[in-house]
Amino acid sequence: MNGELKRLRDVERWIGGIRLAAVPFAIFQVAIASGYPSGYRVWAWVTTGLFTVGALALFWLSRRDWPQATQSRLGLVALAFDFVVVSAYVLIFSFEDASPVRQLMYLPLVEAALRYGIWGAVVFVAASAPVMAVFESLREHRSDPRTYHLDYVTLQLGIELLMGLFVGWLVGRLRSETAVAEERAGEAERLRDQLARRADTLEAANRCARALSSSLVLEQAFDAFIREVRGLLPFDRIAIILSEDGTAQVMAVAGAGAEKVLPPGSGRPIHGTLLEELLRTNTTVYRRDMESAEFPEEDEFLALGLRCRLATPLLAGSRPRRSNWPGSSDGSSRPQSRTSARMRPSGRPSTSCDASRLSARTSSRWCRTSCAPRWRR
Repeated sequence: MNGELKRLRDVERWIGGIRLAAVPFAIFQVAIASGYPSGYRVWAWVTTGLFTVGALALFWLSRRDWPQATQSRLGLVALAFDFVVVSAYVLIFSFEDASPVRQLMYLPLVEAALRYGIWGAVVFVAASAPVMAVFESLREHRSDPRTYHLDYVTLQLGIELLMGLFVGWLVGRLRSETAVAEERAGEAERLRDQLARRADTLEAANRCARALSSSLVLEQAFDAFIREVRGLLPFDRIAIILSEDGTAQVMAVAGAGAEKVLPPGSGRPIHGTLLEELLRTNTTVYRRDMESAEFPEEDEFLALGLRCRLATPLLAGSRPRRSNWPGSSDGSSRPQSRTSARMRPSGRPSTSCDASRLSARTSSRWCRTSCAPRWRR
């Protein structure tokens, strides 16, 4: 639920409660009033009865969870209802001399300003002008001196306008400050979440780096590294590839087809493979759908049920060392390392990591690179 919808619901429920509480007060006032002209008492009770039914209905409707468009229409209907009821009371009790009944119009005026700000108040004042004109006409025919006082009408409307401008400005100011506060709170929450995710990812990347340097035996170090990567980045298949002298040497494999498709210790020429593209561009390559099998090795991956693939170059020190799964650069290229990932149709990534001459410094960089697919997702 967005902030505007919540505001509309809160306003409607608050006004609905006040409207319902005003019903006993209206009944009491109509009952104790005296000196009704012929027929006026009946109209007063009819208006009170309609007010009671409407207040109950609007109170019930305000407790329902409506969508924003319906909630806005409900607020407009409620304001129109209050305006009609108050106008009826003002005209019916116009027979009372020196009565402040005209000040009843301030109630729906404040409601209009609360709902719609300054423009709501201005429109309400314009709508109440005919009511005040009729009220003064009725007073002219029943009270001395029997003259029509235009200044009475303009004074009432002027006070309404000034009051509406004050309340409308305050409402608008409050809304703008609330919006700013909510925006800043949202930014703080998003920043906190981002920092938490970055801290968790950094810790996971550091674990991957420590795993690579945990043993001088490459097989043991790669196995430990793959275990750490599995907790950081879910995958169906992961491979570490050494690109050297135009050949992609598979250093370690885990996941689908690890013993059948390009097992550890095997190698292939990189010509025409994704690795060749990776070495040429030195940028991450993401194959969202391998169905078209643009590279020769992808037919074997498709047979394993893999559908997506991601390849990322790795860095040795400050120099890029890229490699792809499977493949390498031609003989003139520098040794490089890389990470590739694949996903099944379900969307789980199957990462294939290719590493080239990893050192302790390379390991840290390599781990961060291998985690990058997860950060982007």
